[in-house]
Amino acid sequence: MPPYLFWVIRGLGFSVRFGRLNLERSWSNTMDTMKFLRIVVLLAYVAGLSVRADFESNLLKELHGVGFKLHPMVVRSKIFELEAEVLKQHALEKLKEMNVRVLTDSESKVLPGEPFLELAVNIAQAQGPSHIYSVSLELRERAELERPKESVVIMAVSTWNRESLGIANRQEAVMQAIDRLLRVFAEELHGANGG
Repeated sequence: MPPYLFWVIRGLGFSVRFGRLNLERSWSNTMDTMKFLRIVVLLAYVAGLSVRADFESNLLKELHGVGFKLHPMVVRSKIFELEAEVLKQHALEKLKEMNVRVLTDSESKVLPGEPFLELAVNIAQAQGPSHIYSVSLELRERAELERPKESVVIMAVSTWNRESLGIANRQEAVMQAIDRLLRVFAEELHGANGG
């Protein structure tokens, strides 16, 4: 048996006796292996988030304002009564409170990339009063995609996004999730622009 294979087997919590693999694992070795794997996964996740955060914060530099659009809501509930216009006004007020300049449609079209935030809310009744919700907030900007010489494709692409998933028994929990995402955007926008 190659020596490196021996260390891999031992690292996974198995023991090797008299040149044969003993498949009986001790509980403490199993727990140690699980802790080790959790730590490795957590470190990989944190490293991925930091790379993503650096990339996305660069995309927020020199962004002096954003337009706002509400994606058509999907609400499959007889209990939660969210109205699109009320939700849009709530989000606009929160952005203004957080010193995020919200552009009108005409102002947005003048800025390079025509940046706008798009809020999407999906709610479905699970069982009893419980509802599953998904709230996403994306910064979308126009980008030019190069294709063969004769054609250029211009489309809105997501340059920043966050999502919140959860279970709620009351409508206020969904509104709090929306507020959290708006706060994250505002903090990252101000952080990227030295404010």
